[in-house]
Amino acid sequence: MRFSLAMVAIPALTMLACYHVVFARVVPLESAGARMTAAGIAAVGSVQVVIGAFLYHAFFGEDAEVPRGKGRKKAP
Repeated sequence: MRFSLAMVAIPALTMLACYHVVFARVVPLESAGARMTAAGIAAVGSVQVVIGAFLYHAFFGEDAEVPRGKGRKKAP
């Protein structure tokens, strides 16, 4: 559930912060279209970070290990 929320919230916040703060005041870009494009690219990058965190948690998290002998049962 937390990764589903993060997949929506983090890119939205990244895009908002980049559009209104980073590309408007810190690194000013001339047109609104250029700012929106750069903010969109930053949001796509943040999605990749969330996906990487999900994969890391899926493989190395505390629930990742399956006890031996608890797998699929063999057919008779």
